[in-house]
Amino acid sequence: MIKVIQQITGRQWQPTKVYLQMNIMPSLSYCPLLSKVQLFFNQQFTAIAFPRHLLQQNRAKSSKTRVSLEQNHGILQDNLPATDFAGAITQTLETLLPHNIDNLNKIAKLFGLSPRSLQRFLAQENIAYSDLLEAVRREKAIALLKDSKLNLTNKYLCKINCVF
Repeated sequence: MIKVIQQITGRQWQPTKVYLQMNIMPSLSYCPLLSKVQLFFNQQFTAIAFPRHLLQQNRAKSSKTRVSLEQNHGILQDNLPATDFAGAITQTLETLLPHNIDNLNKIAKLFGLSPRSLQRFLAQENIAYSDLLEAVRREKAIALLKDSKLNLTNKYLCKINCVF
């Protein structure tokens, strides 16, 4: 949702407060979008605080924004919160993988679970943690390989770091 608001305000904007229904997850402070944000856990609702003046954007800008939002619909869909357990784990791995945090024990702890409980919940969705991690690494590697700003050597090194 932060990226949705940034479509209107510009990339430099960050919320001052984010209210989350989930249990405390210290690793969220590693996420660049949330590093300077006050996080409130175990809330009745999930919400992002933003200044009232954002609701009063002029119409000319908002029509340009509407076109931009329509063009970036896929990006916006990718930033919606997961609705299933495996999806939540996947989003967490996508966020933490660049920080080399992918260990089953650490991820389980972030969710307030034992590693075995996390594996059992994933098994209920017919997926293993290792398969999930491999899929996230593969998608990250593919994205890096498609990045035209990286030269071939950097792409190879990025692929090695992401996949292994």
